[in-house]
Amino acid sequence: MDTSEQYIKMCDCPEIQEQWKVEEGDWVAFCGDVKAIADYEIWALEKRELSDIECWNEVVVLMGGHFVDHFMEARECFVFLPRQDQIQEMMGFHDFNFNQIEELRTFYEVTDIAWQTWEQLWFATYMHKCHKNNWDGKEWIKNKRREEGE
Repeated sequence: MDTSEQYIKMCDCPEIQEQWKVEEGDWVAFCGDVKAIADYEIWALEKRELSDIECWNEVVVLMGGHFVDHFMEARECFVFLPRQDQIQEMMGFHDFNFNQIEELRTFYEVTDIAWQTWEQLWFATYMHKCHKNNWDGKEWIKNKRREEGE
């Protein structure tokens, strides 16, 4: 699983973060730490979105003050880091086939970036194919030609 600063930067975009539905085992970057979400953290994340202070009191009692301090941050502080299988699913690939490899190969040949991990390559392919964005090494750039239908 890629937990590099580069991959975190790539994933920190609305196209991914806004569609994220928290599940156990999801990888996130949070306050300089990278970890997989546990089932009790899903519950706390869901409770955090409620404005009822009684819910927070319940979390404090069940999980302890340190846990709540850690998760009191806004959800925007979490950066969801999709695994390779999750990216493939977002692309509509539910079973392995050679079309996936061909799609990766084609994308890899037209980019001039040395992708460091499979997650980076899959993610960049997904963003290019599904959102018409290209990674320039620092940020996502909207592909104007594809938007105009050329």
